[in-house]
Amino acid sequence: MSTDVNNAQADTGVPRRIGRVPKYYRIKQRLLQMTDERAPGSPMPAERLLAVEFRTSRTTIRKALQELVGEGRLDRIQGKGTFVARPKVYRTLQLTSYTEDMRAQGLSPASQVLDIGYIAADAELAVLLDVEPGDRVLRIERPVSYTHL
Repeated sequence: MSTDVNNAQADTGVPRRIGRVPKYYRIKQRLLQMTDERAPGSPMPAERLLAVEFRTSRTTIRKALQELVGEGRLDRIQGKGTFVARPKVYRTLQLTSYTEDMRAQGLSPASQVLDIGYIAADAELAVLLDVEPGDRVLRIERPVSYTHL
């Protein structure tokens, strides 16, 4: 869920109409500002104190805090309290080849063909390759090795 109050819209089906923003959501925005002002790992005030400060119920505070926990901005530790979460490390998912992966680790990938030839597929291999037992299949044997660059 986005934490931008300006994008909150009423569920009336009328486009571009900004609706009433729920109280917990306004409190969530203020709590988000509080987390930005604190160092990661810093404790947040207790729910009871936040309820007094924002003049609302603990249920409303709890809902706002729970959304921030769900977004990874706060951590809750049972019996200890709520803390500003440490930044999460994100790694972009991208497909790479084995060769690229090895080079990225400072290794020099190489392979060598030890043996190549046709063999008859036994029952187990035939099932794995979805062929008939006895069909001719190509077998290539090669070790994969790498050395440091």
